[in-house]
Amino acid sequence: MKIVVLGAAGRMGQMHARHLIEMGHTVYGVDHPRQPQIAGHRHVIWTSMNHIPADVEAVVIASPADCHAEQFAAAIGAGRHVFIEKPICIIEHLDETRKAVELARERRLIVAVGYNLRFHPAVMSVYDEIATGMLKPMWGSFVLRQKPPRPVAYFLEEWASHDVDLALHLMGGEHLDAASLLRGKDEIKIVIQHGPQNASFIHADAYTEPFRRAFTIVDQEGCARTWDIERNHVKPDDYKAELMAWVDAVWATQSSIDPPLSPLATGEDGLAVIELLARVMR
Repeated sequence: MKIVVLGAAGRMGQMHARHLIEMGHTVYGVDHPRQPQIAGHRHVIWTSMNHIPADVEAVVIASPADCHAEQFAAAIGAGRHVFIEKPICIIEHLDETRKAVELARERRLIVAVGYNLRFHPAVMSVYDEIATGMLKPMWGSFVLRQKPPRPVAYFLEEWASHDVDLALHLMGGEHLDAASLLRGKDEIKIVIQHGPQNASFIHADAYTEPFRRAFTIVDQEGCARTWDIERNHVKPDDYKAELMAWVDAVWATQSSIDPPLSPLATGEDGLAVIELLARVMR
């Protein structure tokens, strides 16, 4: 498959390009003009936004967060499947992104949002336990306390949204209601009512060193279990597994069969996270 990576010179863009090449795909890179000299990118075909080949089937968006909405809408408008790094958009671009997600659904285009924590082995194990009824969550606590190593213009969308997605992924969102106990540019505390019998609490801040990221689930018997996902963080192979799941879904759609079940975050999932953040930030 021919795939273009937008933001191919950045850390995530380089990783995604490398993984796609290892999977046997033809990768076109778009970034600053002098970036073809980047080490490890000798197999990327460098191009520009105005010279992307017409037969490119899919787009990976790994550019800055405030570019996501425009690039996502353009990719969907061109009829291409999309893998977009989280967040799917920043809060102020919700309306245009919602329209693009609806268009993707109408055109049967596969959209995946890069919430890679879903592919952490511990998260996948917990999800399987919940899906099979072995674990029946009553209460979840999701904590992110990290001082970013670089300035982050959109802390809530770029960092805290990981933990919001994790709560929605594991605890569900069928009867969703949410309220903010504390909110700010670099810190948020949210209570989410997922259903009549389960709720969760999310605390994310950009002040704490060393990094802390963990989640706790209390089951309906009152037993609590905690998983530390900072010490044992997602690995390159987990990122690759996420991309492979997206590619498998694209191929399934092109073969007119139902995409395989996977923990992949969809465009609708990506929207749900930003819509929740927008609601509690009002």
